[in-house]
Amino acid sequence: MRALPVLVAALLALSSVVGATAVATPTPRTDTLGALASPDERPQTERPPTDTVHVLDIPAESVTRTSVQSHHVDLGPSLAFAANRSRNRLQTHAVVERTESADTAAERSRRIRRAFARVESRVAALRDAQRAAITAYGAGDLTPRELLIRLATIDRTARDLDVRRQRIERLASSSDVALDSGRLRSLELALQAFTGPVRAHAADVLRGERSPTRFYVASGTEDVVLSAVVGDTYVREAFRGEFRDGTAGPIGYEQAVRIAADSYPVIWNLTRSSTQVVGSGQTYYVHVSHERGELAAFIDPATRSVFRESQWRPLETMALRPGATNAKDGLRLTVNATYPGGPVRIRLVDAATGDPADANVTVAPAEQDGGLVGRTGGDGDLWTLTPGSEFTVTATRGDSAVRVTVSPGDRPRVHPVNATG
Repeated sequence: MRALPVLVAALLALSSVVGATAVATPTPRTDTLGALASPDERPQTERPPTDTVHVLDIPAESVTRTSVQSHHVDLGPSLAFAANRSRNRLQTHAVVERTESADTAAERSRRIRRAFARVESRVAALRDAQRAAITAYGAGDLTPRELLIRLATIDRTARDLDVRRQRIERLASSSDVALDSGRLRSLELALQAFTGPVRAHAADVLRGERSPTRFYVASGTEDVVLSAVVGDTYVREAFRGEFRDGTAGPIGYEQAVRIAADSYPVIWNLTRSSTQVVGSGQTYYVHVSHERGELAAFIDPATRSVFRESQWRPLETMALRPGATNAKDGLRLTVNATYPGGPVRIRLVDAATGDPADANVTVAPAEQDGGLVGRTGGDGDLWTLTPGSEFTVTATRGDSAVRVTVSPGDRPRVHPVNATG
């Protein structure tokens, strides 16, 4: 099996959440490089296999824009990331210095509480910045690359602020200053909600610390989905802003687990090696390690719905749709898709012998030119991402070429327990 040449550190993190607003249904925009389909190549539409693991996703009618593009090192964002991180670290150091230099215990307590409140206030600023970025991308005012840069910057800032939170908590403990435990946990979870494994990987790619990677990006009015094929793993993160109320709700750990089980029934029927539940009055977090990968889901107790998830799935565990196949010029091409933003397996063999064939592969939506995504390699396999609309896969070896047109099919969406959408 050959995947796109990328690596990732599987960081358990969470993406941002924002408040809901009522808007008219927008027209989706699609930005994906691709190849033209011939008239006789009919799209394949299949229902998800019954054992497909559900994902938090945006309803098709609410998607404002999608893209699948390759991104690589960029000196400008790399320098900006470094400068932002240095500034955040200096500010954290200054907070510690001011606190430790207090002349009295009362002044030390006052400075600790003030520093903690300032970190809490930064959550609103991060929420506004992310909401603005998603809105601008959906309106076409940001490119996919610019959106990834903004989300990666928010991710990095939230991680740095969480380090500051931990330093403040340790200062409070060593100074016998009692900070409200509920506020502490709420702040921890709120900051984690602005981070994510895909955007963290995007930052590494833009800094040149990882190989170029193809990223899937989809937006709703206040929703975003990001995914990538990373080595032999499919990595995905998503949030639905309309399911985030942000106020306390009358649920506990058992109810949070029941909501997660109802949202991910396939996972709850798998062998699970661990199930972790962490909660505060405003958020419950459920992490599950299962035989097909890992799930991290955040539940809003007021809406009683999953509003945020991250998933890590080994490619070999993905439930693929029946293959769409075509043979031409001595080559047989088979494409097994999943769903928009999910992995797609591309298999090329010699039509006469069935031996694996190595060739260049392009993937694109119908009526667009092709973009090279990689080679099938010696084993004849290539994994990449399924675009958000009907797409064509073309394999070219010398003067021989074969193509298949496929529809990505239905999203195996998580349906909210006590909400619509």
